[in-house]
Order: sequence, then structure tokens, then C-alpha cells
Amino acid sequence: ALAALTTTPAKLFGVDRDLGTLAAAKAAHIAIFTKKIEDKEARCHFTIAAGRLFEFDVKKPAPKGKKPKGDNAERD
Repeated sequence: ALAALTTTPAKLFGVDRDLGTLAAAKAAHIAIFTKKIEDKEARCHFTIAAGRLFEFDVKKPAPKGKKPKGDNAERD
């Protein structure tokens, strides 16, 4: 299943010399989640892109039936 998102597309697009696997001299773009990616509560905690680390403030999802608070919340 992982190959469907990594090595296979890199080969199909002809960029497998530079992308598709983690190896020396290849570009690496990695996302690290708090839970398995298919879990509804999974949140991206870190991303590494072009050798730079990006960290995200992981917030717990609001309980069902409650409006979330924050920049993306709907305003009353």
C-alpha cells in the first residue's frame, strides 16, 4: 500500500532517481502524524520538506456536538 503513494508514482512520472524512497541524495518530503493516517483523529505533527522541519501545534478535536474554538471556528 505504501508503494502506491511513493515508489510507484515516482517511477510512473520518471522521477524515481530523485524521489520515491528515502535514500542519500534524494529529496525527502515526510509527514508525521499523531495517529495512523486513516484515523479520523490523526493530526499532522511534523512535516519535513526539502530538508526543513515544520512543526504544527496539534490540538485535540472538539467533542462531538461542541463548536471548535480558534482561528478556523465559525463566528456567532
